Amino acid sequence: WIGPYHLLSELGTGGMGTVYMAEQREPVSRRVALKIIKAGMDTGQVIARFEAERQALSMMEHANIALVLDAGATDAGRPYFVMELVEGQPVTHFCDQHKLDVNQRLELFIDVCDAIQHAHQKGIIHRDIKPSNILLTMRDGRPVAKVIDFGVAKATNQRLTEKTMYTQQGQIVGTLEYMSPEQAQMTKENVDTRSDIYSLGVLLYELLTGSTPLTRETMAKGGYLDILARIRDEEAPRPSSRLTDSSGKVQHIAEARGVEPRKLSGMLRGDLDWIVLKALDKDPSRRYETASGLAADVTRFIDSEPVIARPPTGVYLLRKFARRHRTGVIAGTVVLLTMIAGITVATWQAFRARNANAIVEEQMLELQQKHDLEQEFASLNQQRLRENEAQRAILQSEITYLIGHGQWQDALQRMNTYESTFGEMPLELLIDRLAAYEGLSRSAELQQEIERLEGHPEAARYRSQLQLWRGYAFVSESNDEVDARELIRRAIDGDLDEDDRLFAEGLIADSLAEAVDKFKAALQISPFHPQARMQLVVTLTLLGRYDEIQQQVEFGQTLFTDDPRYYYVESVSHALADHTRTAMDSVQEIRQRFPQGNTNNARAINRVSRAVNKQFREYDQFGLIDWIPVIRQGLPMFQERSYAAIPIPEFQKVQIFSAYGEFAQSFLNPFMAIARPRKKHQLIIDNCRKAFERHPDGLFKCFEAWSWYALENYENSFVAFQVAAESDGLFPEIKNQALYGAFLSRTKQCEESEDMARVNEAVDYLEQYAALDFETHRALPMFRASCMVGRWDLARHICDVMIEKGDSPQKWLPLLMGQAIEQQNPALALATCDELLELYPDDARCQARRREIVELIVQEGDEQ
Repeated sequence: WIGPYHLLSELGTGGMGTVYMAEQREPVSRRVALKIIKAGMDTGQVIARFEAERQALSMMEHANIALVLDAGATDAGRPYFVMELVEGQPVTHFCDQHKLDVNQRLELFIDVCDAIQHAHQKGIIHRDIKPSNILLTMRDGRPVAKVIDFGVAKATNQRLTEKTMYTQQGQIVGTLEYMSPEQAQMTKENVDTRSDIYSLGVLLYELLTGSTPLTRETMAKGGYLDILARIRDEEAPRPSSRLTDSSGKVQHIAEARGVEPRKLSGMLRGDLDWIVLKALDKDPSRRYETASGLAADVTRFIDSEPVIARPPTGVYLLRKFARRHRTGVIAGTVVLLTMIAGITVATWQAFRARNANAIVEEQMLELQQKHDLEQEFASLNQQRLRENEAQRAILQSEITYLIGHGQWQDALQRMNTYESTFGEMPLELLIDRLAAYEGLSRSAELQQEIERLEGHPEAARYRSQLQLWRGYAFVSESNDEVDARELIRRAIDGDLDEDDRLFAEGLIADSLAEAVDKFKAALQISPFHPQARMQLVVTLTLLGRYDEIQQQVEFGQTLFTDDPRYYYVESVSHALADHTRTAMDSVQEIRQRFPQGNTNNARAINRVSRAVNKQFREYDQFGLIDWIPVIRQGLPMFQERSYAAIPIPEFQKVQIFSAYGEFAQSFLNPFMAIARPRKKHQLIIDNCRKAFERHPDGLFKCFEAWSWYALENYENSFVAFQVAAESDGLFPEIKNQALYGAFLSRTKQCEESEDMARVNEAVDYLEQYAALDFETHRALPMFRASCMVGRWDLARHICDVMIEKGDSPQKWLPLLMGQAIEQQNPALALATCDELLELYPDDARCQARRREIVELIVQEGDEQ
């Protein structure tokens, strides 16, 4: 909750703040977007920018600008503001998804210009106009644009906030692809409303051509200063010529605009070229003066009127006149052509005789020209060969870039273009194609391609790489024909690069923990190693290292955008950690981003994890967790489909699955139903120990410890809980269980021996457990144990947590006060009583209790 707003989910995060979908229930019930400054970002300058955005939005009232509804600050002083919830898509995505034609895109663009004009009239420059800041949604059957995120807005007429806000010399504000030349100069003096005109020109360019003037591929090849220099100095190509240059993409671009490829370039050539280039002029004085001026010129184009962006030549004005008065012009043209035809026939008869003499001279000229053309053709052929080599090098570098950034689908399309244009690719690109097949989980094609490459004439130069790929392709499945581990060992002994060698050693490591270290070492050398990154994520999941998994999944989703496996792992890790809602959201995201994917495995693991964690939550100190229904549902490890889908080496997979099998036997053995309790627990202990020897999951040690606890062998129970707390495990909740179990075991030993050293050790484990999100039904025994050994800080922490979870202060503060009196700590009792009276000043019982405590303190003082 922030104020009266209940946060439902995170919508996005930016440089300054995070935006949430929130629900307001009073005085009206509605869903809104709430933006709050990021924790740790509350410097003076960031707060000033945040408040500037809030003030900028509050001054504007326009149908195409997100409306500000409320503003305030949290108890910690982090400012926030609330605006209407815009459930839409970026303008470019919306237009492409709905296949809007050119005129429909221009009409939406006019609405955006009107919104920016309104902001300018209020003295506000947006300075970060881009598709993600212009959201489109459907209302009453028509698309409506909403401009959002004035987070880097600059006020031209007035101060937006009393706090100091300035743009430092050399500080860049905005997004590079849409940045004006004056913004790229890293000074603040020259930035005015015409900077937004330039960004609107870039947006119009992208709506028409599908790319920005300075493409992302170009930016990826240059350094930061080189990109800024290009923004300042490099003229944008005409939109019509960009479509000609993008021959590989023009088919897709034209289809998204509902027109044939050859017609789209013609539609842009002329007026739209002039309009866009005028908005993108490097000199601000030569651009449109206002956003409404730009919108008016676009409107003129739609209405077939002369636009002011191009010189009004006679031919141009005549063509516009003809387009507006088509019927009359056609009739006049027919009459004119008829007259011209009659004149032409008469003239042709007169010149016929003269042309006969010219034929002989033309034939002589043709012989000479034929000789000249042959020489020119030979020269052009050599030039074409040089151009083809340049195109081949450019295409090869694009493929390498796409493979390195995990854009597998685009890389395969470029490879198809290469083969259709230049023939077979060089062997290094063919090996890159293996990475694309692996990233897209196309296992059959991966294995077929490896077999084909092993027969390549140049295969000897890449023997080690091919051996590693062949071993990796079969390492996760049982195959009598292929000894995957032996192939990987041979590759390691060959001439692999260092990152590939470490990755290979991780594949055949004896333990998962050792494999993690090898994969991390490979990624230290090459962060873009896709196979090492995926193996690391999967191995961390099997070890239950939840915090590390989240970090690596975020890296993987950022680096390898086409790979759905990182989203599956994210869903599984959330499910195992009992983050049920987040896990369901992850499954939904998989369906949206990868509709062809199969989410059955993720859903099955979600169901099992809910059952497992439900048992954890319901455990109390008077009984053992009932694992039998959980085992019968089937742990994720026991599902045949999940077994086949886990991409780790087969020998490690057998080791892990046999360990979980040993564990399951202790619960599913028919003897368990009739055995006496002591025999039953001894069977659980034996099987859990065998399972832990095969795979050191803390899960097994935790349940061995509970059985020792039930047998009243508290020393063995404590030792097993210690090992469980320090071991990795499939379910992160196991460590919580182990810490609480260690506290209980040591407490039982203290009751038997009255050893104060063990008392302190038990409370140390209790303190570690209390620092976590402990279960509410355990709060009371934890509280009493803390008070008994005088750990009042820990006791107070438990009280505060329970009050935060919804319990009344009238329940816990009197308990703390009573324990303080009982343990002879009247000062704490008095302070707690005063705190209660601040909350409930009319409580007569509390007032009477305070008098008793004061009398006790006075009496003790007299005795001393």
